[in-house]
Amino acid sequence: MRFSFRTSLLALTLISPLSASALKAQSNPGVNQPAMSIEARLRQDLSGIEDVPLEAEIRALGHDATAALIVIADDANAVPFLRLRAISCLSWSSGNRASTYLRNVLRVEQEPMRLRAAIRAYGTREGARAMRAIAAHGQHADGAVREAVYTALVSIQSAASTTAAQRTQVQRTLSRLLASETDADLAQRIRSAP
Repeated sequence: MRFSFRTSLLALTLISPLSASALKAQSNPGVNQPAMSIEARLRQDLSGIEDVPLEAEIRALGHDATAALIVIADDANAVPFLRLRAISCLSWSSGNRASTYLRNVLRVEQEPMRLRAAIRAYGTREGARAMRAIAAHGQHADGAVREAVYTALVSIQSAASTTAAQRTQVQRTLSRLLASETDADLAQRIRSAP
């Protein structure tokens, strides 16, 4: 099949404006395109390899971030690391809904990776108020979950907002859990942590 010069010129004339508008739309994504929802934006941001949302970005989104992060964390069709990152980011989101969600995960979750993420996030979010809910997993069969419990308790103990009485209570809980720890290396690592 052979095209004449005139046919080729006509095709280029017709295609050029379409290509130019497509390039313009790509270079200026806010023009003539619907706004991305907070959930879609968070999914995209949480999927990044190096660039993931920072604490300030999550806090700036307010309550909307909390709702979107919970939807992502509960999405059984999402890739596991995306769900874990959503749980972790709940430590920075605003409102009581994030605390309630994390407490519920601690109460019912069986999967160790999600449980670890919830332990860390809840400890960071609630400080000394999270101690009992976190310590309840100190006898978990998975060593990584127990390690998350210990490191969360150590972080709570060293937080500036923790009172002297709370520090004593955390230390007693941590000592009790470490006394029954079956992994001697893990217990030693926690005891020698700064």
